[in-house]
Amino acid sequence: MIRNKKLVSASGIIILLLVLGNVITLIEAYTSNEKWYWVLVLTLPLLILAIINVRRKKHAILCNERAKRGSIAHNTGEGGISEYDLHEGDRIWQIGPGYWGCRDENGRFNAMAFRKNALHLQVKMIELTLSQSAKPGHGGILPAKPGLTIHSPARHSEFDTPVGMVMFLDLLRELSGGKPVGFKICIGDRQEFIDICNAIKATGCIPDFISVDGGEGGTGAAPLEFTDHPGMPLHEALAFVKQTLDEFDLASQIKIFAAGEIITGFDERKVLSLGAKFFEKTEEQKIMSFEEIYFRARKAKKDRQQFLLLSN
Repeated sequence: MIRNKKLVSASGIIILLLVLGNVITLIEAYTSNEKWYWVLVLTLPLLILAIINVRRKKHAILCNERAKRGSIAHNTGEGGISEYDLHEGDRIWQIGPGYWGCRDENGRFNAMAFRKNALHLQVKMIELTLSQSAKPGHGGILPAKPGLTIHSPARHSEFDTPVGMVMFLDLLRELSGGKPVGFKICIGDRQEFIDICNAIKATGCIPDFISVDGGEGGTGAAPLEFTDHPGMPLHEALAFVKQTLDEFDLASQIKIFAAGEIITGFDERKVLSLGAKFFEKTEEQKIMSFEEIYFRARKAKKDRQQFLLLSN
C-alpha cells in the first residue's frame, strides 16, 4: 500500500506543477504578451495526458484491491504482467502466442524472463492460451498504448504438436518453481482435444487445470466477423471435456475451469454441475448480473401484480 501511495503522490505532484504552469502561462498571455497562448498548445495536452494516466493507475490498483477483498484470483489476460499486477492480490498469468512478459527481442519464448515474472509472490498459476472464443486460429489485436496496437500471433512458435504442448507446460511448471500450470482452449475439432489427452497419457506431463472457453461471445481483440459463435458453445464443450477426461482416467487429476458468458447465479451453478470446479467472469459480466437480477425482480413483481388483478 505504501508503494501505491508514493506512486499516486508523485503523479499528483506532476499534475500540480503542470496546473501551475498553465495558470502562469494564462496570466502572462493575458497581461503582457499574447504569444504566451501558443505555449498552451504544449502544456495543456501534457496536463490532460497526466490526468488520464493517473486515472488509469488508480483504476488498475483499485481493481486489484477489490479482487483481493473478494478472494478473487485476477487473470492478467495475454498482454503479460504489468506493474499493477504486482501490488496486491492473486494473479493467474495468462501466456498467449505472443509470449508477452516472457519473450526475447525476436518474439520467441525467453525462459529467464518467464522465470523472473513467474516467481513473483502474486503469481499463483500459469495459463497457456491455445485458443479462446472469438479468435480460434486467427490471432488477435491487443491495445498497447494510445495510438499503438500489437498483433497476437495465431499459433505458438515453441511447439506444433500435442506432445510438444504438454511438454512445454511441464517446462513452465519447472521454471515457475512448481506452480500450477494449465491451458485455455475453445473446442473446435473434438479430435484435437482427444489428441491432447493422448499426449498427456503418453508423456505423463499432466496439466493441473484446463480452462474451457465457450464460443458465445467475443472480445475486443477479435476480428469483427468472429465476435460470436466460433467454436463449441460452453455447456456442450464442458460436457465433452469432462466426458473425455473421464474416458482417459484424467478427471481426478485435472481441474476444469469454465470461461464464457457466465452472468447469473444460475449460469454459475450450471457450469459447476457440468463438471467445472471454477469459473471466470469479466467485470462487465459481474455488473450485468446485478442488472439482470434487478430487472428480473421487477418483472416478477409486475407479473405477480397482474396475476392478482386477474384473480380478483
